[in-house]
Amino acid sequence: MTDHRYLEDLENLSAKAKDIAAQGRARAIEEYWPRIGLVCRESVGPAAFKVARDDEKLTGIARAIYPALPLPLRLFVGESDFITFCLTNRDRLLLLSEHASGTSDKRESDAGAG
Repeated sequence: MTDHRYLEDLENLSAKAKDIAAQGRARAIEEYWPRIGLVCRESVGPAAFKVARDDEKLTGIARAIYPALPLPLRLFVGESDFITFCLTNRDRLLLLSEHASGTSDKRESDAGAG
């Protein structure tokens, strides 16, 4: 009976460790989010994010972006975890494209106002 309890304890500990690791990967992505945004805009451009509502196309975009991410992030966060994060946070990626296109529009209107 005690063996069964130890096995349950180990399974619980394993689940907690996986959860902590997942949280660490998510924090790492959050820390690099500004850089990810820059890489997104440079690698695929804002127009590509208009198709981001489609899981398959967004997965392709994330795969295209992943090799251009900073090495420390890629060492800590695998491609599949990055893709999952992008799919989960697709609205934030869409905001990146809106900000990128909105920024250029704002600059043009500011230049015209001056």
